Amino acid sequence: MKVLFADDCPTTRSIIRKSLIEWGYEPIIASNGSEALNILLEPNAPRLAVLDWRMPHLEGPEICQQIRDQGSNKPYTYVIILTARGGADDFQTAITAGADEFVTKPVKEVDLKLRLANGVRLVELHDELAIAKKEIARLTLQLDKRSLASSGSR
Repeated sequence: MKVLFADDCPTTRSIIRKSLIEWGYEPIIASNGSEALNILLEPNAPRLAVLDWRMPHLEGPEICQQIRDQGSNKPYTYVIILTARGGADDFQTAITAGADEFVTKPVKEVDLKLRLANGVRLVELHDELAIAKKEIARLTLQLDKRSLASSGSR
């Protein structure tokens, strides 16, 4: 599964990129906020995103908010915000913007690995739910057509 990792620190990008590969993910790397947003708006965008809070051009919560503003027009993206900030207001800002996780730096690699695994599980469940909703809509339409046909033949 593709994972977007966006951070303006080259060393951090390199370390996390190697870890993502080791864990079996396909890393997509961005060095600033606008690059990250453009990647997430692409048709086959990564479904998991790890965004640094402070980046040039756009900050992590702003990117998250713009992705959430897309609504159901795009598949769900699981977003983890990484930050050196750790206050309650920061947590509230990130979660209100639509982040699924808020992780303070320095992040332990095992914590990131587990949070990404949770993200995979949530994205897969979201996909299953979307398929089930389409099937329910299809069956409801069929049922409505049958009801109309049977009431019209009386």
